[in-house]
Amino acid sequence: MDGRRDFLLAAGALAMAAGSCRGRDFARAPAGRSPAINIRFAVCGISHDHIHGMIGAIQRGGGELVAWWGAEPDKRATFLRRYPDARAARSQDEILQELRQPIVLSSHIASERAGIGVRAMQAGKDFLADKPGITTLEDLALVRKTIAEPGANLPSSIPSGWK
Repeated sequence: MDGRRDFLLAAGALAMAAGSCRGRDFARAPAGRSPAINIRFAVCGISHDHIHGMIGAIQRGGGELVAWWGAEPDKRATFLRRYPDARAARSQDEILQELRQPIVLSSHIASERAGIGVRAMQAGKDFLADKPGITTLEDLALVRKTIAEPGANLPSSIPSGWK
C-alpha cells in the first residue's frame, strides 16, 4: 500500500465484508499476522453499531484507534469498555481538529454524516462513513464542492444511489 488512501480502500472493503458476517469478532487481528503499515485514526460519531466492524477492519490493517466521540450515553459506555486505550473526546471539534490522526470514521446519525465528512476534509483528513454517507441533494452538492477544493480528501463512503 502506498499511503493512507490505499489503506482506506482496503479497509473499507474489509468493513463491508465484516458487516455481512454476523457473530464473528472482527476487532481482532488474525494470529501471527502483522500489518504492513500503522496509522492513527479517530471516530467522530458512534450512533450505529456498524462502527465496530469499521474499527476492526482499520485495526486489522494496522490502524490504531486513538480517540473517539459519541453523543449517546449508552454507546459511550460500550466504547469505554471495548476500547479502553482510546481517549474519549469531549466534542466533534476536538476530534476534527486533532492533528495526529489523519483518518476519521463515523457512524453518527445518517443525516449528519456528510457535514462531519466535509468538516473532516476541510481539516485535511480522510473520512470513512457508515452508509449512507450523504442523505440529501444539498449535502451532495456540499460534498462535491468540498472535494473540488485543493487539498480536500475525498470521503471513502458515498451511497451508490447518487448519480
